[in-house]
Amino acid sequence: MRKIALAVCILVAFAIGSQADTITFVPPDAPAVGSWGTASQTVGNIEIHGYYLSGSTFVDTGGVTLFGRNQANDHGVGICDPSEAMSCGSGSGGGDYNELSNAHAFEVIRLTLPDGYVWDSVQVSSLDKNGSTDPAKFERGQLWGSSFADPNVADSNSTLLCDFVTGGAANNFCTVGTGFEPVLDLSGHQNDKYLFFAAQDWSGGSNTNNDYLVYAATITQTPEPGSLSLLAAGLVGGIGLLRRKFLA
Repeated sequence: MRKIALAVCILVAFAIGSQADTITFVPPDAPAVGSWGTASQTVGNIEIHGYYLSGSTFVDTGGVTLFGRNQANDHGVGICDPSEAMSCGSGSGGGDYNELSNAHAFEVIRLTLPDGYVWDSVQVSSLDKNGSTDPAKFERGQLWGSSFADPNVADSNSTLLCDFVTGGAANNFCTVGTGFEPVLDLSGHQNDKYLFFAAQDWSGGSNTNNDYLVYAATITQTPEPGSLSLLAAGLVGGIGLLRRKFLA
């Protein structure tokens, strides 16, 4: 019975250790809006890094900062870059200025998967219809996966995981929820070390009024090989005892 109890304890510990952890990227100290002051922040073991396209190169210098919002339908982190700095700092310029956008300079946010975890899903926020009934004008973006941290390298060595648009329509690998804050399922790409978010008109048009926030990520810790071996041994021992008990 003690071995059976041990096997059950191992199973419970394994289940608890494998529970998903959802991390939300709202501003520190919960202000409604505010600059995070740097181009990089680590929240719940996930590093968030912002870049913008300067000429033909993605850079994170010259005053690039992450900008957080925590308002109705506007949750998460965006970017302030030098091309929009005059309107960005206080949040007064609207999403074109303090969200992840392509209105002034093309911007990218990178999330880094912490060691020992896999991605389950990510969530974006503040997707809207730009005051239009024409779907071609709805806000949209893309999510890419890569093993390269540098967006200048990842740009040609990455996988398009999904296109998403206001209302939740999508294609490629992700399945997407609906509304202003859709969840992007990453079950097919759980081990990509880096995720890159871009505000991009992938429909083939020239819409530059695309802006949104990166709201949250759900990750699950992966068990170490030693823990799996212990689990297997406990299960085998427990099953053996049960067989002897019921066959006796």
